Amino acid sequence: MRAVLVSAVLACGIGLGACDPVPSPAAAPQAEVASEDWVPAVTRDDAVRLFADAASVGLRVHDGGYTEAGERIYSNPDGVRLSPAQRDRVDAAFIKRVIVIPERGQPPEGEIAVAALCFVPHHFFEYRDASGAVVGEVAVCFCCEGAQVSPHPVTSGEAASLIEDVAALKVLVTDMGLPTDVECYE
Repeated sequence: MRAVLVSAVLACGIGLGACDPVPSPAAAPQAEVASEDWVPAVTRDDAVRLFADAASVGLRVHDGGYTEAGERIYSNPDGVRLSPAQRDRVDAAFIKRVIVIPERGQPPEGEIAVAALCFVPHHFFEYRDASGAVVGEVAVCFCCEGAQVSPHPVTSGEAASLIEDVAALKVLVTDMGLPTDVECYE
């Protein structure tokens, strides 16, 4: 996956110069050095059924254009309805990672977060109820290999995150005969 190390970019400042961390007077205090009793978080991966109450799932591809009202223009306005097996493949591309936070100790120094390089989605899996109303959406950017589920199925009270397998979604979309390289500029 093409990714950038967010912490490294922030530590270096946003720019094209050398990556020399410069302390900022407004910087937050640094975390303590890892203690000997530090225990890493334990995770458990659970299967996810996205929008379980949805009666159907369709895929529309945004070609990059917009109407005068600011609405997306799709290359396939009616979308492609997914079969039950294809819907299962979308669900299989996501796992819910439940995080068990350790009770004591400090994490090792140098832990960094990873984020997608862009995220300009052009592929939208739309979940609809029996009346045809959209109840959820999975937006995918194959250029940066990122996906976003809305509304998010992990509640704010959970110590969990949703992990996506964009490569599996790309295989599905390719199997459906749809492009995956829409407006990907390298």
